[in-house]
Amino acid sequence: MQLTFDDKSKEKILLAISQKNVPTKVLFDLDDGVGTLSKFGSCSMNVHFRFVLIEQTFPTPEYDEMLETNAGEFWMKGYSKMYINGENARIEYNKSYATNVLKTDNEIVDSNAEIVDFRGIEL
Repeated sequence: MQLTFDDKSKEKILLAISQKNVPTKVLFDLDDGVGTLSKFGSCSMNVHFRFVLIEQTFPTPEYDEMLETNAGEFWMKGYSKMYINGENARIEYNKSYATNVLKTDNEIVDSNAEIVDFRGIEL
């Protein structure tokens, strides 16, 4: 799978990564309750993705697949691809709401794919 950021959303993720001078791993996280970084799982029809910044050495065995992006290589839970239907997965910045929108040619998957920084936080 490949994900493309538009210019503004790419700028936002790269700025967030560079704000702390620590080796960083970026996770493209389906927030579904699986793993220590997931704040909750949901039994609703909502699908929520986020970009999680974590120290490079933090163990994340559930993130088992590499995601190629134009902002670098991120890790993801392989099974989460089934929630992204269609071609041309991309992140587009929504200026009106200052959010990152995850979409494909077929649908808006998540209207607010947030960036969460867990670096330096004891989990």
